[in-house]
Amino acid sequence: MVGVGFVAVAALGCAADENDSDDWDEANDVSEIAVSGRWVPSASAAAAGERQWARYDDAPSWSGGRNCGGSLLAGTRELGEYLHTSFRGVRAYDGYACRANTANTSQTSLHGTGRALDVYIPLSGGQADNTVGDAVANWLVANAASLGVQLVIWDRSSWNASRGAGAKLRAYGGPHPHHDHLHIELNTDGAARRTAWFRNRSAASTPTSTPPASTPPAASTPARTPTPTPTALPRMRVVTGGLNLRRGAGTSYGVIVAMPCGAAVSVVGGPVSGWYNVEYNGTRGWASGTYLTPEASYRASVCGG
Repeated sequence: MVGVGFVAVAALGCAADENDSDDWDEANDVSEIAVSGRWVPSASAAAAGERQWARYDDAPSWSGGRNCGGSLLAGTRELGEYLHTSFRGVRAYDGYACRANTANTSQTSLHGTGRALDVYIPLSGGQADNTVGDAVANWLVANAASLGVQLVIWDRSSWNASRGAGAKLRAYGGPHPHHDHLHIELNTDGAARRTAWFRNRSAASTPTSTPPASTPPAASTPARTPTPTPTALPRMRVVTGGLNLRRGAGTSYGVIVAMPCGAAVSVVGGPVSGWYNVEYNGTRGWASGTYLTPEASYRASVCGG
């Protein structure tokens, strides 16, 4: 039976619109992720995501459409239904479209294989509703291995489960910012329901975004809360004198300010190649993780205190 969410948006045709460029192209991903407003996984989701790995299965050749699957595969549809019913504010989902990959027209789109989902999140004031969408994206990241999720694109960021730790999240620079829907890809195991979650739902954490029955509908919820919120993020301490806060993750980036030994910073993102995106005295930048330690482990004696 076709899911309610699928029927609800079949006429919208987002996946079928080649101008939407839902097909992931690594050339659209850039290493710099410290841009205000992009989706960055919560601290807990990022930590869980670093431990996830899922094989990336590409689509077959286009061959005039002969390799299209005909519909969403069983695992893809099951995940779409689960997201639609488990997360407050998810309007609907779809994803099947027999077409060539917009980034590589010699290849079938993942949407044509039946392994790609578009999960729709209504805009909030013309912008991505991160209160709703981030919860979905964070859950997918934290449970990618058990789901068989190979790629998530949401609100100008992409997260690839086949990349190594510290390199999974990148800014997404494709022509569509994916601020009104998440693009989700399953590998062949996930789409065929061969991964752990399809055998036992307890293999993944329980979504926390579903409100009690008395919660008002999404239209009357308060305005979005910015994420991440620095005061809720982990804090670290500088353990060397004059640690440079830089504009990017590497010594080739310019220095914003030198932080003294013992300075407290809030972690905003990372690590990326051993560097953390942090906030120091209201200023965001990047600092080498070699010279940072969790606040709970900090001892003043390392700074001569």
